[in-house]
Amino acid sequence: MKKIASFTMAFVIILALLLAGCSNGGSNYLGTWTAAKAEHDGQVLSLSELEKLGDSSLSNVSFVIAEGGKGCISAAGANMPLEWSESSGGIKLGDRELNFTDNQFIMEYNGVKVYFEKTSDSQDIPSD
Repeated sequence: MKKIASFTMAFVIILALLLAGCSNGGSNYLGTWTAAKAEHDGQVLSLSELEKLGDSSLSNVSFVIAEGGKGCISAAGANMPLEWSESSGGIKLGDRELNFTDNQFIMEYNGVKVYFEKTSDSQDIPSD
């Protein structure tokens, strides 16, 4: 579970550093996406299962994909602006690819996969 906590911090740092992207219009990906589960070494745990194990590192991790290539990641109590673009397999956040499969975005880092589900069509970018 420490890998998942480390992943969350790395995820936030990567998104903060990789703010390059292209303008994008009417994508089906527009909206708010929230971390729903994580997978490590073939073991998949929902957020509620992780929280029962004392790991809340993915609680309240989400991102907003808005028109015009704009967006925001919310994690660890902070909101960070980001730019995005569509790619052949999903979206690109800077040079990081999030694959889109079964109506979920999947981000892989350091052997951990985090699955994000769409929770809203809202493109409202939060501010601190």
